[in-house]
Amino acid sequence: MTRLLAVALLVALYALGPGTGPWCRSLVESARLLYRNRHASMEARSTALLGDAYRLVLQASREAPPNARILVPTGPEADPVSNRTWCAYYLYPRKILRREDLAGPIEGQVDFELVYTPEQKGIIDHRGGRR
Repeated sequence: MTRLLAVALLVALYALGPGTGPWCRSLVESARLLYRNRHASMEARSTALLGDAYRLVLQASREAPPNARILVPTGPEADPVSNRTWCAYYLYPRKILRREDLAGPIEGQVDFELVYTPEQKGIIDHRGGRR
C-alpha cells in the first residue's frame, strides 16, 4: 500500500508541471535502478547508481587515513563530488575542505585532493604524488 501511494505521489508531481518532470523522472529511474540491484551489495548498488563519482570517493576512503584533510572540487561539472555533504557522508571522519576554506596555497593545508572533471578523475596525494 505504501509503495502504491509513493508511486501515485510521483505521478501527481510529474503531472503538476514541467519543473517537476525531470526531477520526478530522475527519482523514478534511481528507484528502478536500486530495485533491479536489490540483492547486490551496498557497494554494487551505489556504484550502479553513482558510477565514477562513487568509485572515486570509495577509493579516497580506502587510501586516506581517518585524520586526513581532503580538498573537494567545486562547480557543477564536478557534481556530486563537489557536494560537501555528500562527500562527508562517505568520507567521515575525514575533514572535507573547499578552495574557499583555504588561505593561500594548498600545500600544507590539505593531504588529498579529489579531481573530478570530464577529462580527468583521480586523487592527488599532497603528501606524496598523483594516483
